[in-house]
Order: sequence, then structure tokens, then C-alpha cells
Amino acid sequence: MSSTITLFSGHRMNYSRLNINRVFRDNMVIQRDQHVAIYGNAVPGSRVTITFNGQKKTTITDEAGHWELKLYPMKKSFLPQDLLVTANATSDTVVIRNVLIGDVWLCSGQSNMERGFGTYPLLREQAA
Repeated sequence: MSSTITLFSGHRMNYSRLNINRVFRDNMVIQRDQHVAIYGNAVPGSRVTITFNGQKKTTITDEAGHWELKLYPMKKSFLPQDLLVTANATSDTVVIRNVLIGDVWLCSGQSNMERGFGTYPLLREQAA
């Protein structure tokens, strides 16, 4: 008979690089007309700056290395843009490419999900 003991520690992660939450990726759409929170981790105490769509926001990471910045509401734009995130402590830069500003739709269903966007006149009208 063998025993296994698992120990869990309250030890905080030591982030050595700039990280952005995995929900933020190339080819994404940011919700228009709403504040948008961008967040991640970096070296504790480092300055993190986001540059996007004419906005530049800066914050300092907390003791655990967490950071969050909120972008001001933006009008819709079908012009692909880069979202640039930098951290001064490590000179890291993350670029998220081809970001649009518009409506984010979360859809679910079964057979109705097979229909294309163009088959819903009201949606086409609202997207214009």
C-alpha cells in the first residue's frame, strides 16, 4: 500500500514575461460603444502600456503581477488595427493584429446555426 500526499501552497506566481489573457488574440472583434477591459500578468511593479485606436493607457502591475486596463468606448470600425501592449520591466511587447471594433455576438443553437448571417435582414440592416 502506498500513500500520496499533495501539498498546495499559497505561493504567488512569479511572472517573468508580459502575458495577456488568452481571450485576446489576432483577428478578434472588440465590442463597440462599451468600456473594454484588457488584462494579463507581468513582472510585479512593472509599467504596462496599451496602445490602440488612438488611446494610450498605462498601469502598474500589483504585487502578484496582475494588471488590467480599460479602453474608453469606441465607435465601430472595420479598419483592421494592431493592439500594442508593452511592459517596461522586461522590454516585452505583444502585438495583437487585425483587431476590429464592432458588435460581438455569442450565438448558440442547433439547426438554426447553419443559416448564414445574410439570411437575417434585420441583422444585415443593423450591421450597416
